[in-house]
Amino acid sequence: MINKLALILLFCSYIHLFNAQCQETTDSTAVKTIVDVIEIPARSAEAIKQLNQLQRNMLNSEHLKKIISNDTTTLNLIDSLTHHEKGVELIMFNKRHLVNKRSLWNQRLQQVESIKNDITEQLEDNEDLALKAQAIGNEWSNIALSIPSDEQDSIVSANIEQVIVKNDSLLKQLHQQRSVLLAIQNRNISKTVDITNILERIENKVNQERHNIFARSNISFAQIFNARQYASAITILKKNLSIELKLMGNYLKDKEGNAFLFIIILVFGMFIFRQAHKNIIRKGNLESDGFYMQQFKRILTAYLSTAFVLVIWFSALLFPNQPLLFKDAIRIIICIPLTILLYRLIDKKLFFSIVILFSLILVQSVINLFPPNHMAYRLYLLIAILLELFVMFKIKAFVKTIHFKSKVLSSALNKLMLLAVGLISLVILLGILGYFVLGELVVNLVLINAFSICLLYVSMLIVIGIIELVFNYEKTKRLKVIQHYGDSIKNRLIQFITIVTPLLVIYIILASINFDEPVVNAIINSITYQFKIGEMSFSIGRIITLIIILSLSVFVSNVIKVILEEDVFSHTKLSKGLPHTIALLAKYALITIGVSLAFSVAGFPMENFAVLIGAFGVGIGFGLQNIFNNLVSGLILLFERPIKIDDVIEVGELRGRVRSIGIRSSVVRTFDGAEVIVPNGQLISNEVINWTHSDQIRRYEVLVGVAYGSDVEQVKTILEEQIAKHDDILTVPEPSVLFINMGDSSLDFRMLYWISKVRNGLEIHSAITQQVYNALNEAGIEIPFPQRDVHIKSKD
Repeated sequence: MINKLALILLFCSYIHLFNAQCQETTDSTAVKTIVDVIEIPARSAEAIKQLNQLQRNMLNSEHLKKIISNDTTTLNLIDSLTHHEKGVELIMFNKRHLVNKRSLWNQRLQQVESIKNDITEQLEDNEDLALKAQAIGNEWSNIALSIPSDEQDSIVSANIEQVIVKNDSLLKQLHQQRSVLLAIQNRNISKTVDITNILERIENKVNQERHNIFARSNISFAQIFNARQYASAITILKKNLSIELKLMGNYLKDKEGNAFLFIIILVFGMFIFRQAHKNIIRKGNLESDGFYMQQFKRILTAYLSTAFVLVIWFSALLFPNQPLLFKDAIRIIICIPLTILLYRLIDKKLFFSIVILFSLILVQSVINLFPPNHMAYRLYLLIAILLELFVMFKIKAFVKTIHFKSKVLSSALNKLMLLAVGLISLVILLGILGYFVLGELVVNLVLINAFSICLLYVSMLIVIGIIELVFNYEKTKRLKVIQHYGDSIKNRLIQFITIVTPLLVIYIILASINFDEPVVNAIINSITYQFKIGEMSFSIGRIITLIIILSLSVFVSNVIKVILEEDVFSHTKLSKGLPHTIALLAKYALITIGVSLAFSVAGFPMENFAVLIGAFGVGIGFGLQNIFNNLVSGLILLFERPIKIDDVIEVGELRGRVRSIGIRSSVVRTFDGAEVIVPNGQLISNEVINWTHSDQIRRYEVLVGVAYGSDVEQVKTILEEQIAKHDDILTVPEPSVLFINMGDSSLDFRMLYWISKVRNGLEIHSAITQQVYNALNEAGIEIPFPQRDVHIKSKD
């Protein structure tokens, strides 16, 4: 009971506090709405200014009329087309016409989507302006209510009324525009639904035609040779050609900007390959290059064709949803440069077979204008399949002449060609029996795959050749990153291209027999299949992604380190060692990001890293103290930089130049050429002599001894002259010559001098010593050797 009473009291106190807070908030708001009457004129002028600015930001009437006119015209055209299309039976169209229809309606759908996006943007702007105007109206309504009646006069009332009237007028205009835009948007959404339904009907019919490959025609084989069957050929050809030309014209009219961009890219590509042909091919030695470079140089002899073959790939990006006549035109145009390039690349016997197939492609572009049930189309299929059979025999004979290193590969190719010949022969027989759809499939299968394989092969050689040229270019070779990783990067790029190209060929072959989706789906399902280890789930795809990301992060981080340290920061005025520090930190930052991303993509729970860090901490307490000490010492060396790259240091008995500073250890190269790996902990905890920490200035000395009886002043003068003769000896600090000792057999002098190039210290010391020796000899001053007087005493 007491607990319940306490809860009730607590609840009541909470309600009381809440009401008090709300009252306080209301009071503060009321205070904010109270405005001094004197401020009304100035504030009303500012409000009118804001409303005028909002009105200027509105969609003006002329622009609105233009939007309404353009969108209404487009929607009226689409409306008439959709109304007509709903009454059309698709059964009367062949597959080509259906594909063209699909391309046309995809264009219309893009137009509707474009209108929808524009209207949506205008509606968002309208809504934003309306919210701002509404806020101003609410503010002045509160001001009007907050002014006492005894303080209101005609001027104050007029100012308030002017703002409110202006605000209401603006809101009314915005509301009218919004209504007009919403009406267009609603109509646009309705047309989107209609077009989507039409596309679904067409797609279903196309799939039906595509899978109906074993349909048998009732037309007898003998009718193919009946001349009367071809009487209407010219009329049908002209009619279909005019229809498709009109369709392609409308398509290109919508893509004028893309067509202009394509021409610019093509001209630029021709110029680039012409320069490559002029500056590289004429200077190169074909026999000394590798396979890919040899092929590329052969290709570049026809640089215009080379540019066209490479640039044609941009047509797929610049011209989506292409009409079939446009595709046929592109295929005809590309066959010419492709034939020119293949003539330079492949054996002449094989080239003859390629020419036959390309000729069939050219003829097919015209024959495709006939409906499939026309005799001209069926006669072409018969001739084409016979020629393809002839080509297969020629290719089979050519394969036999090739000597493969692997007998298994040779046997597999021979069996594959034999199988192809058998299948084509079977299709010819079925075509005679009336299975023309199957014959059409085989003809298109051979022609499309032959064209695609040739185009991909030549494009692969061009891209690899470009990579070879870029990495062999003289200015590129000067980059340190290319000197270190150029071959590795080039080889990886070439391997990637040589792997992707066959995969594309396989995909095109599968797509030509409508088997691409099942294979792709099977691969995706296999690599995304989840299997569990404990509480964690993995998939083959994630493991592959993990390996790829880790490999790329390590490789890319090393490349970035070299670029920053040796190609970027080397041209700046950063202090010595700082470029290495920045580059090394960037490297480890990229590796850390790569590892985190890899484990995240692989599905490894990031919270489990806490367990890993805890285990790592326990390991430090037992057996990893030294490793952790070296890691921390490496960070200290990087940030504090007591030792930098190229510093000359002494650590115990080790003396040499610092070559690199890593996160765990550093490399010191001794003057004998040995590279010693020193743990970073020793460089921090032990005493280190750094001869070049602040500068490269260092003092050297040469000890000289002359015979007793020599003129000391003359000797000192000679030694000073020899120091002054050498250009690498600094004058500040001033060099000196000291008479230091009268030894057992010589008068000893000490020459002290400073140099600014530590690297040349031994060479300078040798040069000074040689000069002193020659000068003393010329002056007749003897350089003694150690002498000892031996006194023999007899016992007598």
